[in-house]
Amino acid sequence: MRVTNKLMIVLAFFLAVAGIIHGEDEMYFHDNESNVGMTIFRCDGVYLAYLDNQKKWERLHFAPRGVGLDDGGFAYAVADVDRAYGGLAGLSGELRVLRVNESHPVAFKEILKRGLIEDYDPARYRFWGLRILKTKRGTHIATSTNGIAYRLYRDGNFVGSYKTTLELERDAGLNTMMDSTVTLQSAGKLPFYVMRLGKTYYAYASHMDLNKWTPLLNRMFKNDPVYFSLEDGEAAELQTTALKVNGGKKKYENAPMFVDSVDLFQKIRYDALAHHLRLKPWEEGASLEEAEFRQYQDKSGQYLIVYLDKNYWVYYEDHSEQKKRLLGKFRKASDVDKALKRQ
Repeated sequence: MRVTNKLMIVLAFFLAVAGIIHGEDEMYFHDNESNVGMTIFRCDGVYLAYLDNQKKWERLHFAPRGVGLDDGGFAYAVADVDRAYGGLAGLSGELRVLRVNESHPVAFKEILKRGLIEDYDPARYRFWGLRILKTKRGTHIATSTNGIAYRLYRDGNFVGSYKTTLELERDAGLNTMMDSTVTLQSAGKLPFYVMRLGKTYYAYASHMDLNKWTPLLNRMFKNDPVYFSLEDGEAAELQTTALKVNGGKKKYENAPMFVDSVDLFQKIRYDALAHHLRLKPWEEGASLEEAEFRQYQDKSGQYLIVYLDKNYWVYYEDHSEQKKRLLGKFRKASDVDKALKRQ
């Protein structure tokens, strides 16, 4: 009897799935509307619609029959539509065109006049939908139907498809700092340590290819962080979305580019930084590689020694007041030894 019940449950499940495949899932709730006016845009094989009564762009569940559009083309249509809710597929208002009553193509310039598309915001790393982007190269429409891949159209013509908005901005002429030989690879959202050494910000992540102190980049390939600031010698831990930058005229090598706002930002003491990164202690006459850190501690405070531009930079943090300052830059390791003994 128990076996029979299990078989009945399995059979009911497969019948329900078969109902979905044949469009017979009775658990759907449909909300129908007739003669709805809409502007339709084709992005590769995906169709987006801007309904007159909704004032927003949304994805069509199926390609609308009776609207002939090339990639990057616009049309205005009056159609009967419905929205599907629920069902075993868990739909939540997906829009479907049931029948097109009338339609006609709309020119790119006319779309711009109607103000249906918001402006592109270069401060945002990701977006969904359509955006207008104007540069000296022309008027562009930037699109994304999933928020992780992007396409660019200039004056109605397809320009290219991209994995990041930075590449899109380069081809649109917005980001002139990125040359065509630069390669970008997503590193995801990671915890980073950052430190300002002189006027330059360095970043480190315990992650493959990023576990070396390297000057960080912002979206415009500059060293100024957009979402935080530090004084010379200050260090912090944070979490942010980053890309790995390689190649280019400047010969980047796994340079971390911060492309989004930061979370969990907190300034950190030298002793904590040394502990988390397991920094080796300074030894007399030590020879360091570029951007290599060592730590030294005495009764008064904590020291960080870093080798930059053929100099040993020695920073000091007082244990009691937690104030950080640069003790000096030294050409020789022996000079570092003398400076540490004088303290």
